[in-house]
Amino acid sequence: MQLISANAPNERERITKISSQIRALAKDSGVPIVAISQLNRPKDRNLNERPNKFSMKESGSLENDANTILLIYRPMDDFGRPTGDDEIVIAKQRSGPVSNEKVRFDSKTMTFFERTTG
Repeated sequence: MQLISANAPNERERITKISSQIRALAKDSGVPIVAISQLNRPKDRNLNERPNKFSMKESGSLENDANTILLIYRPMDDFGRPTGDDEIVIAKQRSGPVSNEKVRFDSKTMTFFERTTG
């Protein structure tokens, strides 16, 4: 989202314009569109804090226009390495529940898989 160009007086209005145009395109074409957005960088917060839908940059219009919001949560250990306790956070889903789904990340294929317990 942050890489798309649009004429607007500021970043918030630019993202709002892009978000509404993507939503209109999806509705008109009848095709789901996946848009990727950056998260705000944590300042004095814990780097392992689980993201939420308000963590997205300029989140107001994105949160409003999206049917589904998925966030990747990859906590790190004290040495900056992933702990393996990864989750896909379903932060918004108009036609279903929100939840945190435990997943496993395969760095060779850049794919997330359901994490089995035990």
